[in-house]
Amino acid sequence: MPFLKDALGEECFVYYCVDEYTKFEGFDASAIKTAEDELLTRADLVITTSEPLLVTKRIRRRDALLIPHGVDYDHFAAAWRSPPPRPHDLDAISTPIFGFFGLIHHWIDRTLIARVARLRPQYAFVLIGDCKSDVAELRDVPNVHLLGRRPYEALPAYCAAFRAALLPFVQNAMTRNINPIKMMEYLAAGLPVVSTPLPAAERFLGPVSIAAGAEEFARACDTALATADAAQRRRISESVRDHTWESRIDILSEYISRATRSPRDVPLLAPIGCNHHANAGIPG
Repeated sequence: MPFLKDALGEECFVYYCVDEYTKFEGFDASAIKTAEDELLTRADLVITTSEPLLVTKRIRRRDALLIPHGVDYDHFAAAWRSPPPRPHDLDAISTPIFGFFGLIHHWIDRTLIARVARLRPQYAFVLIGDCKSDVAELRDVPNVHLLGRRPYEALPAYCAAFRAALLPFVQNAMTRNINPIKMMEYLAAGLPVVSTPLPAAERFLGPVSIAAGAEEFARACDTALATADAAQRRRISESVRDHTWESRIDILSEYISRATRSPRDVPLLAPIGCNHHANAGIPG
């Protein structure tokens, strides 16, 4: 949206980059790149949400910054602090449950899920979210349950019923740049997470297990199940206690404040672009 620069009388024009848009399927990558290049040139402040995005955007904007996604911590921590009643649509589903919530689109590895479910027929795999891609192979697996979309307010109740959570992303140039908000929500809920290889997930090794391929992914599910208990859920959740959206807003506000001040007003502590917070932004 570079044409909006100076069109609204804004004090600061921020490009908040959360995805590698040129890698989305079904869009004109060349046109997107041209528009983004102009946006990177004209923006007063460039914020990225993952380290791979930071690296690529700094090619054109050396002062680009990293602010990883946060989490509505108290909302999801309710899953272990005071577990809500089990949702009725889980009544007929056997346990243990490995859960996922989010949009089921081309970036979700449906084939992987189907293969893992067949390898572990004693586990239930519950997927919550709108289906925007073909899920026929999932519907053919009896221990995979597609519940459709559920309200945000209800997600902690589902998390309380899950034994572990899943990040089954396909491996491609688009997903290497993502920082899934759902990962932080899973962790705040105290859930061990099994993920396909993602740079963002590697920042939380321990609570998050990385697995490539169906066999390895199934074994990681076994491990997550064997180590899941109430004490562990609390430890996992508290590991992201400081990663709230409020903390992210504080850092963003600081950067915007600096971008809108004249050079003589900016304290000589750490100019925008310096790593005065971990990872060129904040601990993420």
